[in-house]
Amino acid sequence: MQGPQGVPGPTGLQGPAGPTGPIGPAGPPGPSGVTHAYNATNSANVTLSGTDREIASVTVPAGSYAIFGKVSLGNEDGAFQGGNCKLSTGDRTDVALPGTTDGAAFVYSVFVQGAATFSQETTITMTCSTFHGGATQGVLTAIAVGAVN
Repeated sequence: MQGPQGVPGPTGLQGPAGPTGPIGPAGPPGPSGVTHAYNATNSANVTLSGTDREIASVTVPAGSYAIFGKVSLGNEDGAFQGGNCKLSTGDRTDVALPGTTDGAAFVYSVFVQGAATFSQETTITMTCSTFHGGATQGVLTAIAVGAVN
């Protein structure tokens, strides 16, 4: 015959640590830390006369991009006039261009930038416009990024 169970005793001391286990399998590769820049330049003088004219374009594969454009925009007559440069993504920079002085045209560096995500191969364009002027030294760069938030 067996009697009733007794009261549990106090918890014992912790035992020593066991040996280190085997090394696990390697994990999957992480995302690439390398970016890719798509760049186009146009050193030609593009005549501007009231409508948007393409200055530069780059074609990029599907993905997310930080986009930067720069151009020298000039007024070629004596009157004040507005000008602008745009990316096909919708980003735009407006400038005020003073008229010429003693036959010398004012030239301004105009910058436009934006970010976009494309689901398929896309051509990004930069256009500029002014009433009577010119654009030169155009540069358009699209840098692949992990995401646009």
